[in-house]
Amino acid sequence: MRQYIYTLRSDLLDRVVKDYIDYITNPLNEHRRGSVDEFERRFCSGYDDTPWTPTPNPLKVDQYTGETIIYNLPRPKESTAKTKIQMIVDILYRGFLNSENGAFTMKSSVLKKITDQYKYILDVLSYNLVVSITRTYTEDDKYDKTLYSIHDPKQFHLIKVDRLVKKEVDRFDKWEEEKQEERTKEIIAATSQKFVERYNHCLRQLTIDEASALSYIATEYVENTHSALSRIYTVRKISQKQNLLLSKIDDNGRLYHIGTQLQRNIKKFTNIEYSIDCKNSHPFLLVSVILNYILDGTIHINQQKEKQNASSTLLYNLIRFLLDHNGIYVHYEFSDIVCKSLKQSGLENQGIAKALERIECFNSVQADVWQYVYDAASGRVWDNFVEEFNEERSLVKQSIFASVVYSYGRRRDKKKEAEDRWLRAFINHYPTVYDYIVKIKRDLHRQCVESGRVRELSRPIVFHINEYASVEIKSKDEVLLPMIMMRLESEIFTEILRRLFNKRITCFGIHDAVAVIHSKLSVDDIKSVMMSVYAEHGLIPTLSVDYY
Repeated sequence: MRQYIYTLRSDLLDRVVKDYIDYITNPLNEHRRGSVDEFERRFCSGYDDTPWTPTPNPLKVDQYTGETIIYNLPRPKESTAKTKIQMIVDILYRGFLNSENGAFTMKSSVLKKITDQYKYILDVLSYNLVVSITRTYTEDDKYDKTLYSIHDPKQFHLIKVDRLVKKEVDRFDKWEEEKQEERTKEIIAATSQKFVERYNHCLRQLTIDEASALSYIATEYVENTHSALSRIYTVRKISQKQNLLLSKIDDNGRLYHIGTQLQRNIKKFTNIEYSIDCKNSHPFLLVSVILNYILDGTIHINQQKEKQNASSTLLYNLIRFLLDHNGIYVHYEFSDIVCKSLKQSGLENQGIAKALERIECFNSVQADVWQYVYDAASGRVWDNFVEEFNEERSLVKQSIFASVVYSYGRRRDKKKEAEDRWLRAFINHYPTVYDYIVKIKRDLHRQCVESGRVRELSRPIVFHINEYASVEIKSKDEVLLPMIMMRLESEIFTEILRRLFNKRITCFGIHDAVAVIHSKLSVDDIKSVMMSVYAEHGLIPTLSVDYY
C-alpha cells in the first residue's frame, strides 16, 4: 500500500477545507449563489435603495443528471473533510500526470468511491483555482463530457500520509486492486494464463537509471510543466517498481502497461536494449483490409481470417511482386508467377484455374492502389505528405489518418472533402484508395444495421478531426474500420510476443512495436519471428530498429 500521496500546500488546503464545509452547510454561500442573485439585485430591482437580502440557494447534486436538490448537509468534522479532499486531490493530480497533454477525464465511479459529495469538492477546488473543469457540449448544446486540468502544478507536493489518511488510502488502494484483478481476468480470457504470467515477468525486469533520467528531464524541460512532471512520474514508478504489470486490455485487444506510458526520449535511461517497430503501421494494416476487400468484393464484420490460407498466400505474393517491381503491377506477369507457384505446390489444374480466376479482379485495379500498397509496405506513405505540408511528421500522420480513416461518416461529404486540407491531400495522392475506404465504411455500416449492431448513444459524440473540422454522431456502429485495423494489429503482436516468450526473450509490446530488454537471439532473428507472423496474414512489412 502507498505511503505517500499528492496534496496541496498547507495554506491552500486549509482554505479549501474551510470553503468546502461552508459550501455544503451554508445556503447563503457565495459560490452556491453564484452571480444570479447579484444580477437580480442590480438589474431587476431598478437600482433602488431597498436593502438586498440574499435568498438561500440549494445544492444540486449534478445539474446535468437532474438529481434531487439538497438544501444543506450535516456539518462534517474538519479532519474528515480534509481527508476526503486530500484523496480527491491525489486522484486528480495522478490523472494529470498520467495524461498525454495535461487534460484528462475521470470516471465519476472513481471519485464516488471516496465520497458521495465528490461533486461539491470539485466545485470548491475549481473556485480556488486548483483544477479547471471544462464541460464540452455537442452542436445542439447537449452535455458531452467533462475535462479536467491542473491550474498550477506548483501547488502540489508529496507527503507521507498520517494515520487517518492512511486508512482511506488503504481502503481505496484495496478497491483499485480488486478492479485490477477484474481487468487481469479479462486479459487472461483474451490470451491465456501462461501468456499473462510471462508478460508480467518481463515487465518486472524493466529498470531505469533514475538519477540520469531526472537530470536529463531537469535539463531538457521547464520545471513544473506537464511534460517534465509526467516524465518524472513515469521514471519514479519504474524505479519504485510500481504497477509493472499488464493493466488492461481494450475492446480491440490492445494491451496497456507501464511500457505504453513510457515516453520515447526516456527509454534510453532504461535497460531496454532496442525496439523493433513496423514503419507506417496503420497505413500498412489498411493494405490488408483493402486488398482483402478487392479480392472478396466485401468485408465481413464477423470475419475471422485463418492464417496461412489461400488469400494470405496470394496477398503475400502480390506484395512481394509490387516490392520487386517498384509498385508497378503487370497482371500477366503476376498471374504467371502465381501459376508457377501453385503448380510447384502440387495443386491440381482445377484449383489453379480457380485461383487464377479469382485474381482476375486485380487486372482492373487502378495504379494508385498499387502505389499505395508499395508505399505502405516500404514504410514511406508519410514522406510525400511531410514534404508537401512542411509540418512535423507526427502532426501529418495524426491529421491525415484522422481525416481519412478515423473519421466516422456514412456518406461522402463533398463539402468536407473540399475544406479538409489533409483529406484533400490524401485524395490527390491516392484517389482510388479513398474510394475503397468509403465503400468499406458503407459496407460495415450496412452490416451493422442489418445485424442490429448499431447502438444509440445517450448523448452525441463529437470526433475532432483537427482544429477546423469535427464529426458528430448520435449512434455508433459496433464494428468500425479503425477497430478492424487495431484488432488485426493486436492479433499480430500478441502472436509475436507469444513466440518470443516461448524463446525466453525478455520483451514487451508497445502496440506496433516490440521493446527488447534482453535476448540471446540477434536482432535479425527477432525480426525473422516478426516477419513470419506478418507473412501468415499475407503481409510483408518494413521493420525499423531503434537502439537505446
